[in-house]
Amino acid sequence: VHVTITGLTFSRRSLRVVGRPVPRRPRNISATRPGWDRGRIRFASALPRGSKVRGYVAVCKTTGLPKVVKRVAVTNTIIVSGLRAGRRYGCTVRATSRAGLGVATTVRIPAR
Repeated sequence: VHVTITGLTFSRRSLRVVGRPVPRRPRNISATRPGWDRGRIRFASALPRGSKVRGYVAVCKTTGLPKVVKRVAVTNTIIVSGLRAGRRYGCTVRATSRAGLGVATTVRIPAR
């Protein structure tokens, strides 16, 4: 974050910063398909940036199907069940905190 401050004088020294420091993206993300109907997403913890990380949300979808699979976890591994055989899934993973959802990172669950 870069902040430029202008217009402050010795008589007026208040500064109001608006914004919510949401968590950074999960790091070192990878995905495997241990079963035909489920996938496993693993990652390193997201950096909190001011508010403790409370968990993670994964949203996965595949082309040609309207169904979106959403899973929530408190650990660095998310098991995504309910997948269709023979299809790859694109997933976004975000950290959650009191400040809101963090920056998304993406990964693909391979077809099986």
